[in-house]
Amino acid sequence: MRADLRRSVAVRCWRVLSVVLLLALTAACATIPTAGPVRQGRVLDQGPPEGGPKIVAQSPADGASPEAIVSGFVQSGADFRDEHAFAREYLTGAARGEWDPGTRTTIYDKGADVFYERQADGSIVMTATEVAHIDEDGRYERVPPETVLKRTFSLTKVSGQWRIARTDDGLLLSTTDRDVSYRQFNMYFLAPSKTTVVPDPVLLPAALPGLATKLVTRLLQGPTSALQGAVETAFPQGTKLEVASVPVRGGLATVDLNDAALQADPSTRNRMSAQIAYTLRQLPEVRRVRIRAAGNDLVTSGVPREQPVSTWGSYNPDILGQSASLYVVRDSRVGQLVNRRFEPLLGPVGLPGRGYRQPAVSPDAQRIAVTDANRGALFVGRLSQVTSLDPVPVPGTDVSLSPASWDENSDLWLVDRTSGRLLLYPRDGKGVVPVPVPRLEGGLLSAARVARDGTRIALVAGRGPTSRLYLGAVLHSPSGGVQEIDALREVLPDLRGISDVSWLDADTLVAVGVRRGDVARPLQTDTDGLEVDADIQPLKDLVSVAAAPAGTKRPLVAATAAGQLHQWDASLGWLPLGLGRDPAYPG
Repeated sequence: MRADLRRSVAVRCWRVLSVVLLLALTAACATIPTAGPVRQGRVLDQGPPEGGPKIVAQSPADGASPEAIVSGFVQSGADFRDEHAFAREYLTGAARGEWDPGTRTTIYDKGADVFYERQADGSIVMTATEVAHIDEDGRYERVPPETVLKRTFSLTKVSGQWRIARTDDGLLLSTTDRDVSYRQFNMYFLAPSKTTVVPDPVLLPAALPGLATKLVTRLLQGPTSALQGAVETAFPQGTKLEVASVPVRGGLATVDLNDAALQADPSTRNRMSAQIAYTLRQLPEVRRVRIRAAGNDLVTSGVPREQPVSTWGSYNPDILGQSASLYVVRDSRVGQLVNRRFEPLLGPVGLPGRGYRQPAVSPDAQRIAVTDANRGALFVGRLSQVTSLDPVPVPGTDVSLSPASWDENSDLWLVDRTSGRLLLYPRDGKGVVPVPVPRLEGGLLSAARVARDGTRIALVAGRGPTSRLYLGAVLHSPSGGVQEIDALREVLPDLRGISDVSWLDADTLVAVGVRRGDVARPLQTDTDGLEVDADIQPLKDLVSVAAAPAGTKRPLVAATAAGQLHQWDASLGWLPLGLGRDPAYPG
């Protein structure tokens, strides 16, 4: 579903941008101020993938003003060919060798005002509204709304023409240039269980050739800072491409690794293959993968030399809960909602009058956790034989527990809203322990949802209209236990008033909140906040949501404060499901 959304957005962007670029080229002489006659500069057509519009970079015009030189330099940064050769034409000879475009890319809002102002010392200051940045890892991160971008450019004359003598490293790209120049890809690493791959999103230049080579090269570099310490890689230390190329011919991608890869045992080679296959399968032209090391095929028993990219289905991060049922609370009983019919669970959780709330079912549908009606006590039992529930002591006084969530390791996560502590009930059942979390703007923790693969966790800091949504990495100790939450970042800095959050799939969240003055609604966002889908309609008094992996064909379900359940249909809107509270899919 997410891939289809990307393609449809990309197609719309290409069509709009084609018209915009044509108009911009036609009016170029009128819109760029110059101090002398204008000539047409050298033009390079850069064709993005899938037949999109061309990025056209131009050389500086003779006699161009300092403002026009700076504007032309910024616009030419969207052309990645020949190591930004056109952008370097706007620099002095010394500055061309010093400027490093690869350190960081700053994204600004082209729809807002952009100013180029000459200062008393002759420098030009560019002022715009900053939206996000892309770091050297390729990781996209939004900045708080209304962040002001200021960049100073010092200029001098070279052979009578203004050129930039000094500026900061990195690129400045508009949101439009970002959409044309970059494509988002996932690098796939391993969860601590080593049986599931975990997506690590990065942005790569889109229009340059050799995407398969870039993907594998980036994969071998290891995870981004957002997931370091939370995921693993199967590639032995020192593994690199033997030849800096991953050719794709007739649907076959050939990956030649150096001899360091030969250190891997058969199980590790399987995991290496899974990482490569999941990473390359994002390219539609890749249908099979052949992996070699030092000239020899790196194969294991039962796997063909030319592996279909679908070979490693068991590593699918979204296979968890594929047969998931929807669990809800109705008339103080916990049960499943099957074809809109409520079926109470066996045992005490399904009996009337017990008042259990906030059910959480493990991804393998083997265990269930509930709280009492006051959310002050926690109970855990086996879902297949819930003849009894075991009380789980939670340290603290006046405890108020959030809805819990399970990861694939059968660890249970929840928050004590009274103290703001993140709590973990580990699979060994030895007792609830607090997990260290850095102090977050917004206030005390009020909710937590762990990814089904157990490597990332979504946290809500604060309560009410000022609450914020964060994402962090789950770090494990050498012994395998959870150690702390690290690399926390705000997913959407302009999102407030979060009442609930749920994982749709391994790299997509659904959060209920208010963005940019809009009304409260469920928003679908990827984990780095690049793509946000706000097409889901608001629902009055919505308090909680439940989402399941898109491949399961399970609908998004929401509950209102009045105890009514609704499911989302993209064509029909919200459809009533009757009475109920606390909807939850496994995980």
